[in-house]
Amino acid sequence: MKVIKYFKNHEEYMKYDVYLAYGYPIGTGVVESACGHVVKDRMEVTGARWGITGGESILKLRSVSRSDDWEEYWDFLLQKARDDKKAVFVTDDYYESLKIAA
Repeated sequence: MKVIKYFKNHEEYMKYDVYLAYGYPIGTGVVESACGHVVKDRMEVTGARWGITGGESILKLRSVSRSDDWEEYWDFLLQKARDDKKAVFVTDDYYESLKIAA
């Protein structure tokens, strides 16, 4: 009976016909594919070794890059640094090298 209770309590989230009509994916394939493209492909590069901090940092950059939000992300970071009154020295070479690394 727990299953029936669960479905009744979450019925409003199970409008799959509506989701499909809007073009939303209802399966896990999109997420699984993204894990392969965003995470696995980058983290398993030959010769790469990652610690938790470095791995998390590069995956954040890769997610931004793959989402086509790179320019907006950098605009946000630079504005935040200015708002926080932090000195920011970002050369074109540094900017491009991060983009390539992601």
